[in-house]
Amino acid sequence: PFTASTFRHALIMPNLAPDPVLTAADAAAYRDRVLDAVPADLRDGFVPLMTLYLKETTTAETITEAAKSGIVKACKLYPAGATTNSAHGVSNLSALHPALAAMEHHGLILCVHAEDPDPSVDFFDRERVFLRDKLPALLRPFPRLKTIIEHISTSDAVDFVLNPPTPNPLA
Repeated sequence: PFTASTFRHALIMPNLAPDPVLTAADAAAYRDRVLDAVPADLRDGFVPLMTLYLKETTTAETITEAAKSGIVKACKLYPAGATTNSAHGVSNLSALHPALAAMEHHGLILCVHAEDPDPSVDFFDRERVFLRDKLPALLRPFPRLKTIIEHISTSDAVDFVLNPPTPNPLA
């Protein structure tokens, strides 16, 4: 209720437990649950912007269906084990290429939890290492893929957004 009374739109994260939001049908069902929680007098003025949870098995067809739904606006990349409810996340980033190509084609936004969950990486270096070692290689084949680096917490992340190593539109 607070979000709907304060903002017109909200980007709804897909990392639900036990089952994340993986398809357009999942997103539609979750959107209905979100709207059911909004007081009736605020429902007409509030638009939940739905996201899908990217997995290594997310297909281009799934992305196309999500884009055509009109309610899915972005997909979220959670490195496996990096944050809350990320157990279903991605370990092999290159497996996302078909999904990312479809996202670029359909104008869906990639939201990234930019953190390297490798236990050998110092906790305070996880964001910097992911941005330096993993994200540029992931984005390079998709120069028109709009990308949001979420929850940035270091000057390295600010520098990445302000001076990106790839031509992607970043925020």
